[in-house]
Amino acid sequence: MTPKVIRGDTLCTALLLVTCAVTATAQSAYAADLFEAHDVMEAYLDGNGDYRLTWRVNDTAVLFVLEVRTRGYVGFGISPKGDMKNADIMIAWIADGAVNVWDYYSYTEGRPKLDSHQDWRVQLGYENETHTVLAVSRLLNTCDESDYVITDGTLKVIWSFHQKDPRSAVDFFHHGYTNRGSKSLHLIGKSPSHEELPRDTLTWEVRNNNITIPTRDDTYYWCELFKLPEFGGKRHIIKWEPIITERNLPYVHHVIVYACTARHVASHLLDEGRQCYFNMPETYWECNEPYFGWAIGSGPFSLPKEVGLSVGGAGDPRYVMMETHYDNPAFHRGF
Repeated sequence: MTPKVIRGDTLCTALLLVTCAVTATAQSAYAADLFEAHDVMEAYLDGNGDYRLTWRVNDTAVLFVLEVRTRGYVGFGISPKGDMKNADIMIAWIADGAVNVWDYYSYTEGRPKLDSHQDWRVQLGYENETHTVLAVSRLLNTCDESDYVITDGTLKVIWSFHQKDPRSAVDFFHHGYTNRGSKSLHLIGKSPSHEELPRDTLTWEVRNNNITIPTRDDTYYWCELFKLPEFGGKRHIIKWEPIITERNLPYVHHVIVYACTARHVASHLLDEGRQCYFNMPETYWECNEPYFGWAIGSGPFSLPKEVGLSVGGAGDPRYVMMETHYDNPAFHRGF
């Protein structure tokens, strides 16, 4: 994916002149709609819990709320590979009660350049004794060739912060090598949902059993086997959602539940998990059909009312394997 918008034909140019001009006059309207009407998604971007991002999306725009442990500037952006090359960047700070938000771009690893077309809109901004809180909005497609078009799919967001405010919009301190990073997020992914679940709905929780993330690796995959409950006949899975302790949110990257082809699994294999793909018993390798999953940026997922995943039937899986990907880039202990 590239941050550039191709505008070489008449249609795209017409859209640039008409559609973008119209939406630019309706910033407050779409921001109000974003505040009121849409599902909230969230993610911690760093490993310390210092940079919390929440966001809402509608058909034309996105609202980001940044809560960062700093009284200096905050950086946020999108790039193809999670670095500064071809990045679309916003830098914001609060000085003397005023919120400063500036739009930048960068084609190299060097200092970003001010964009001639400023597309970020401030909706809220304040700082307390420890944190800076900012609510900023932007169109999904700004029609600016230096901006990234935000589309459905996984995107690389980049983040940074510093304890001091910039001297000006073109004179700011380097964030250093610890107060920065990147994360893969699914920014647009509103799932269909049932207004209410049927009265005969059953729930089943699949939980890892006391996992301690090792400090020797910055990324870690854990696999565990589970036997499905007896449902008393064929049923259908219609919804799933993550169960993650709040303090562990910065470390959980994604979860995939695989269906197993085995019709019987030894009981001792159900009592303990193990590191994925390293000396796994043969039974684990028989669990390779993706069943359902979750990733950073998504929340509860409900299937359309006419759709379900079959369980409890004669040919349906009896066992599943849950693969959990943990990230610990700062090698924190005790999680």
